[in-house]
Amino acid sequence: MRSDPDLVVPLLSMAAGWDARLSAWVYWKSLSEHRAVGGEDRWWLLRLEALRWGHRAMVNRFDAAAADRVAPAAGWEVRWAVGAPLDGRRLRSLTGHPGGAVATAESDGVPVVVTAGSEGTVRVWDLTTGGQVGPHPAGRSPGVRAAATATADGRTVAVCSGWDGTVRVWDLATGDTLGEPPGGPARAITTAVLHGRAVAVTADDEVGMQVWDLLTGRPSGCSFTGRTTSVTAMDTAEVHGRARVVTGTCRGTVRLWDLATGKKVGQPLIGHVGAVLAVATTAVHSRVVAVTGGWDGTVRVWDLSTGKPLGRPWTAHTGPVWAVATTQLQQRTVALTGGEDGTVRLWDLATGEQLGPPLTGHAEGVVAVATATVDGLPVAVTSSSDDMVQVWDLTPVPVTPLAGHTGYVRTVAVSRLAGRAVAVTGGDDGSVRLWELDTGRPAGPALMGHTGPVRAMVTATVDRREVAVTVGGDGLRVWDLATGYGERITSCPGRAVAVAEVRGHAFAVTGGDDGRVRVWNLTTCRQVVGPITKHSGWVMALAAAEVGGRAVVVTAGDDGLIWDLSTGEQVGGPLTNHSGWVAALAVAEVRGRAVAVTGGDDGTVRVWDLTTLEQIGAALTSQCRGARMAAAGTVNGRPVLATIGRDGRAVRLHDLATGRTMRPDLVLPDQIRAVAFAPDGELVVGYGSEVAVLTPPP
Repeated sequence: MRSDPDLVVPLLSMAAGWDARLSAWVYWKSLSEHRAVGGEDRWWLLRLEALRWGHRAMVNRFDAAAADRVAPAAGWEVRWAVGAPLDGRRLRSLTGHPGGAVATAESDGVPVVVTAGSEGTVRVWDLTTGGQVGPHPAGRSPGVRAAATATADGRTVAVCSGWDGTVRVWDLATGDTLGEPPGGPARAITTAVLHGRAVAVTADDEVGMQVWDLLTGRPSGCSFTGRTTSVTAMDTAEVHGRARVVTGTCRGTVRLWDLATGKKVGQPLIGHVGAVLAVATTAVHSRVVAVTGGWDGTVRVWDLSTGKPLGRPWTAHTGPVWAVATTQLQQRTVALTGGEDGTVRLWDLATGEQLGPPLTGHAEGVVAVATATVDGLPVAVTSSSDDMVQVWDLTPVPVTPLAGHTGYVRTVAVSRLAGRAVAVTGGDDGSVRLWELDTGRPAGPALMGHTGPVRAMVTATVDRREVAVTVGGDGLRVWDLATGYGERITSCPGRAVAVAEVRGHAFAVTGGDDGRVRVWNLTTCRQVVGPITKHSGWVMALAAAEVGGRAVVVTAGDDGLIWDLSTGEQVGGPLTNHSGWVAALAVAEVRGRAVAVTGGDDGTVRVWDLTTLEQIGAALTSQCRGARMAAAGTVNGRPVLATIGRDGRAVRLHDLATGRTMRPDLVLPDQIRAVAFAPDGELVVGYGSEVAVLTPPP
């Protein structure tokens, strides 16, 4: 943990066994943060990641070494963290190379994968060790669109097409460039054997489809006839003893071509709505089939002998399907499909059934999939827009620790339920979830009802019930935390919410994208004030307070405003010292005074006396270019403010009594979108799709 990360990374690919592989995964997932912090903060960050991914053995090793270290992060510790499911099938990451096209082969008896990066380089990796092998193929281009491998005259070669319109062929053993293939910005590439010679087939928008000899670069076979300029994906297969090229087009059709004559075979196969993005061919029992993935999010299987679809389309992906590959797994022919949703799914081609849970681990869409055999076991190699290339063992059963939200956590709050302190979180997946503050175990089932992201949330006591009040694009809801019952009060979209008590009644205050503020009686579920229009843009945040015996609410947007909740009238003038939008807002008590804290796009955090409406002291510094959210609480008897800047991966703590920044920042491994303090000073943080509770120093 004190070692230079650049010295550790080469060793991670050597990890063998589940415990070692999981430890390597924990390190990889927060690698970018390791390089930005010192050794002791790295200890803190790695322990957080081990908790997040359920690696209890690693956590215990960290705790056993605690006596030998200086407390990092100003003494704050991670009590618990829960995260998205961890897939135990991931073997390793191929680091140091942006993801793009991938193709597998065997070179000198070693299973390898060729990765063609978005920055234009091509690299070759040993799939057994995860290390790079051989010289890097020469030449660079602005990026690589497609890649394929083949065996030509006893040599294993890779052929890649760049965005600059070049097509290059390399000998994988020597790195030498072979031949001078025809130019043209090929969208798709596949390889085959024609008349005993290894050939490549390329498709581009200018020339159409071409066949050429891999070793000489000269044209081979006949020219293709008919319109071919809309080809977006292709593969080859042998059907009835004839070599065929199977193409997918931007118009959603699938076509067969005779490789030797260049003529179309049969009628186009119609079914996809939108472009066909991926094609793979294989044999299932006695039938030769094509598997296609489309922009419409479906995967379709076609009998290439009859041109008819086999079964219904597969619809498990929630976005475009960018990649398809096939392999043999436990005597079954299997298709692997990668999508914009970041998952890779396995399908039994004979039955159409999905095999187990999808492979998960990429943070963005999967753009390429290839398969290989390593030490007799089937593996998959996946490339993603997140610039990661992952290698997966397709045989083990995945290990899945406690999972929470499946989308970004947008808001967090703290409440009590049956005498227990609970953290309440809302996310982009539309769910509200409850966690025991002490242990991180679920405190009840997920509360489902929102049809879109939960944008803001606050907890309160209403008629002796502990409730959560949430807003999203589909309106305002109130949830009984004990029963899980939720009621929608209005369909008016909201972006911010606060709860205040006026004359013994609880009121919710909402602010929306229309710049309006509305007040709702939570007992009767009726609007009592508003809509009030003062902000000229979004209401970004709300906070309620009591000032001089009256309930007020502070609203933040293009400026900061204060409202008397009894009358709905604005109190005083706007809080105008910010030079840009006010996006972060919190209220607190400092030395007996009610204060509001505002964070702006101008990069400053300002403290305001809510009685005099004057700024207190100088502006506090935020992170990077601006504070995007804030939370106030009491830590060890002192008023403390937590802010998150636009860099988004660290919490900065401020002592509100002195105005000093408490250092160092608390670094987390993903984007932070929500923070809240518990009464005992714990900090609940929502980062990525995960939740963590941090405890302050004694």
